[in-house]
Order: sequence, then C-alpha cells, then structure tokens
Amino acid sequence: MAGLLPTDSDAEPSGEPRVIGIDSADADAVLDALSSETTRRVYVALQEEPGPVSGVADRTDLSVQNARYHVGKLREAGLIEVVDTVYSEKGREMEVFAPADAPTIVVLGDERERDVRDALTRLLGAVALLGFVSALIQQVAAALAPEPEADAVAVETEPTDPGVTDPLFDLALTDPGVLFFLGGLVVLLAAFAFWWTRA
Repeated sequence: MAGLLPTDSDAEPSGEPRVIGIDSADADAVLDALSSETTRRVYVALQEEPGPVSGVADRTDLSVQNARYHVGKLREAGLIEVVDTVYSEKGREMEVFAPADAPTIVVLGDERERDVRDALTRLLGAVALLGFVSALIQQVAAALAPEPEADAVAVETEPTDPGVTDPLFDLALTDPGVLFFLGGLVVLLAAFAFWWTRA
C-alpha cells in the first residue's frame, strides 16, 4: 500500500516577491523568526529544496523535534507554507513546506514611499515597452511605405510660411512610430498623474 503513495514532492516556490515594510505588522514576526541562526538555516534549506520536516532535519543536522519548532516559527511568520503532501515509507502523511514567497524583501521607509517607488518603476517599464513598440511600428511603416520612383525629378518649392519650422515637429507629424510614442507617453503620464492625485 505504501509503495503506491507519493514519497517525493516536485513542488516549487512560487517565485512572486513579497515586500514587507519595516513599519508593518508583519515585519516583527519576520525579523523575530529570522533572528535565530538555526531558523535561518532551516529557511535556506527550504529555499534550496522544499520538503517535509524530516527532510529538513536531515539536511540541517537537527532533530525532527527541533526542525519542527523552527519550521513552525517560519510558518507563523508567513515565510513558508504547505505546498504538497507526501507519504513516508510507513505510509504516514507528511506536509511539504516551501517558501511562501521568493524572495521576501524587507524595505525601510513608509508605505507611501514604497508605493511611489513601485509606481515609478512600473511607469519606467511601461515607457520602455512603449518605446520598443513604437520602434516596431516605425519599422513596419518604413517597410510598407512606397519606394520613390527612380526617374522622378525633385522639384524645390518655396515654403508658404517664411517662418522657421521645427524639425522635431515635422518628424513627429510624418513618422507613425514617433506619433504612437508621443500619444502613448501622454496617456501614461495622465494615468500616473491621476493615480498620484487619488493616492
């Protein structure tokens, strides 16, 4: 019977980061749990490979009772969670533990500062993505544009407005990639300004 039950787990940490502010309620539990060198060793062992308490005890040279205590501290702090169930050779059910989030980041500063930093990081990422898409649009537009005829004669005409024209303005009006980038940038900045006023 025991041979039919799973004895190994293929659970993996989720990979989603968890950010904890130093002034938050979770910070005390996390810092208290990680203040013990043994608890940190158990946490590192679970970061490397999720497993049951008995497996953690073997890998950290602890007794099962001692490993269970430190696993309990990590679980209470929300640093690890049950991700699977396996069975011992005797058919006993064992919970498999893994980090709840990877990595866990403790941040100095208040929540407002973290929110602004996160928003600015997302804004810069969105601007970079917008620039990439704009460059693609520009390349596609250039590839689809008709080629000038070889025997066409260029005719110079006097500008109707004798004033000086801005080459950047002319570029924005003629290149679809630039138009797309500028329009997208306006939308992103408007969305950021709206978030800022609401926050």
